Amino acid sequence: PKDPLEDVETWSESVDKVLSCKAGQIAFREFLKSEYSEENILFWIACEEYKKIKTTPEMISSANRIYSEFVQTEAPRQINIDCGTRENITKNISQPSLTSFDSAQKLIYSLMARDCYPRFLKSHMYQGLLRRNDSSDQEDKTTTAKGKGENASALCPCGIFPQHLSCVGSLYFLKRNCVNPL
Repeated sequence: PKDPLEDVETWSESVDKVLSCKAGQIAFREFLKSEYSEENILFWIACEEYKKIKTTPEMISSANRIYSEFVQTEAPRQINIDCGTRENITKNISQPSLTSFDSAQKLIYSLMARDCYPRFLKSHMYQGLLRRNDSSDQEDKTTTAKGKGENASALCPCGIFPQHLSCVGSLYFLKRNCVNPL
């Protein structure tokens, strides 16, 4: 199987490259968590999932969940948006549409792209992933997870990150926070 971190170098091209792959989302989320702004990517991901909804009851339920978790004043993961955008969403939440959160999502995307993403690229976390990628490029590609060495490509339970990444810098979170723990 393809190494999910094979494209880690492309993440430096744009925030879109980070957000377009599961491994990038997980790494960026962990970075944002360290900056106490994890709500930004969680909201962005929730909006992306919301846009895929096909039924009205599911849309209403999901819109209310997103609103109560991220948008309303004093929400547990309140996002940083202007009061006009917040008021507009509040006014229309009783009759949500697939575009209900678009303006807020654009604001949060801009915030992440402008402020968080440049810091992510300079972070120990991202630099550790780059170093790991460079060193694995130099390793024998035939090494497998069947016990042929310490750098074997066994994946963590979520199937995204190699288990040995947990010892690279601050990346111990990968074992702790697998999205699909066993």
